[in-house]
Amino acid sequence: EFVAEPSWTTHLETVKHLSPFSSVMLKYSDTIWGSFHDNYPAIERLMKSKGLAPARLTLHDNTKLAALTYLENHGFNESDEFVVLHLREKGYFDPEHHLFRNVNVGNYEKAVNYILNKGLKIIRLGHQKMTPLPKMDGLIDLTQEARPGHVDLFACSEAKFYFGSSSGPFSAALAFNTPVACCASLPYTKLRTN
Repeated sequence: EFVAEPSWTTHLETVKHLSPFSSVMLKYSDTIWGSFHDNYPAIERLMKSKGLAPARLTLHDNTKLAALTYLENHGFNESDEFVVLHLREKGYFDPEHHLFRNVNVGNYEKAVNYILNKGLKIIRLGHQKMTPLPKMDGLIDLTQEARPGHVDLFACSEAKFYFGSSSGPFSAALAFNTPVACCASLPYTKLRTN
C-alpha cells in the first residue's frame, strides 16, 4: 500500500517498534518488486537461472598489503586462517527501528571460543563504543582501535567466513563472495544467499 495522506502515518508511528519494516521499494520488473529483502534473492535466482553470476568485488593488492602491515602488530600472518566477526551493538547508527538488531556480545563468547579452539583466528570489526571481548588467544578485537579501512575490507574479503549480525561488514562479506553465518536475525524477512 502507498500512503498518500501524511496523517495516515500516525498509526504506523505508534506501532513501528513492534514490526520492523523497510519502506524502500524497488522495482526490477513487473514480477520482481517490493522491499530490498524480497528483491535481492529473487533477482539472484533469476540471474542463476540464466547462467549469470552476480558481480562480486575483488580485493586490490595495495589494500591487502596495507591491511597485512597493520595486522602484523596483532600477531597476524598472511597464512593465518580466520573468521571475521561483527556483532552489532548500539552507538554507531541507532534509529529506533534498528535497535532490535543489537545483541549482547557476551552471549557469543562460547561461539568465539569454539571457533578459536578449531584453530582459526578471529578478526572482530566494529566501532569504539562496542563492548570489548575478554582477551583470548587468536582473537584480534579491533573494535577499540581507529584503523585504516583497508583492514575491514581485507577481513571481509579474505575470511574463511563471516560470523555475526546482518549489519555493515555482512554486506561487505557478501560483496566479496565470502560465506556468511548470520545470527540474531528476525525471521520476518529473507536474507541474501551465501
